[in-house]
Amino acid sequence: MGIYKMNEITEMDESTLIQKLDELRNELNVERGVSKSGGKGGNSGKIREIKKTIARILTVLNQKTFEKVMSEISTNSKKSVKKKEEKAKNE
Repeated sequence: MGIYKMNEITEMDESTLIQKLDELRNELNVERGVSKSGGKGGNSGKIREIKKTIARILTVLNQKTFEKVMSEISTNSKKSVKKKEEKAKNE
């Protein structure tokens, strides 16, 4: 599993991001286990990068979710304005 840059993450779709997130979380658990058991030293840098990549993915997922919600709200508000205008015309 590689470390992803922000521009790579933003180009991925949501299902891929969720899959990568699961893979990174599993890899983080493995790395933490190795470092706790006294395995090969110097994994703190790799653990740090995995955590940063997880944070990047979560940020992008939250942004995409926010954009969806906002687009739905704007669509619904436009529909309600049209209904109010039609109602006013009919009266």
